[in-house]
Amino acid sequence: MKTFFWLVAKALLAMGNATGFTYNEINIIVFYGIIPLIYAIMIDKILRRWVVTPLYSLIIIGVVILTDFGAFCDWFFGVNANFLSAFGLMGIDYIVASVVICIIIPLIVGLALFRFSYWPVVKRLIKRSKEKRQHNHTTKPVPPSET
Repeated sequence: MKTFFWLVAKALLAMGNATGFTYNEINIIVFYGIIPLIYAIMIDKILRRWVVTPLYSLIIIGVVILTDFGAFCDWFFGVNANFLSAFGLMGIDYIVASVVICIIIPLIVGLALFRFSYWPVVKRLIKRSKEKRQHNHTTKPVPPSET
């Protein structure tokens, strides 16, 4: 768990360095911006209408426009760190809580949403690809005509 935690932390630091965002900012952007936005898109795909994505996008735009984004991210990161530290009362350290709450659970949720939103599309594409390959293997090439 510690290794995985530090790999994710280093990846976030690298993203922050590459984009000019602080660690706290990139953490909030990824875990409260990008990942939930992907969930919203998949939920809308399941619902077959755009409802969640536009609403969530408005919330994100509001936070960016109406707050001092850096200060907001520092504050919100602190709130999250306190939440994850509170698992210590149950004997779960910060690193384990971080990996479970921030990585494993979102991954399970994302896979479940993917299963109901885009997996049918993937299955159709795989089926078409197999049918096309079968068709290509069963048809004999026609030699060029001699004229």
